[in-house]
Amino acid sequence: MVLLYFADIFGKPGRKAVRHVLPELKEKYRPDFIIGNAETSLGKRNQ
Repeated sequence: MVLLYFADIFGKPGRKAVRHVLPELKEKYRPDFIIGNAETSLGKRNQ
C-alpha cells in the first residue's frame, strides 16, 4: 500500500503548492490513498 501524506497545507501558498506537485507525485508513486492535513488551508478570513 502506498500512502501520500501532506503534513500541513497552510493558506493559499500551501494550496497552490499541493495543486502544483500533486499530479507529478500521483504519477510517480501511484498512491492508494492521499491524505492532507488542511485544517489551516483557508488562511485568514475578513473580519
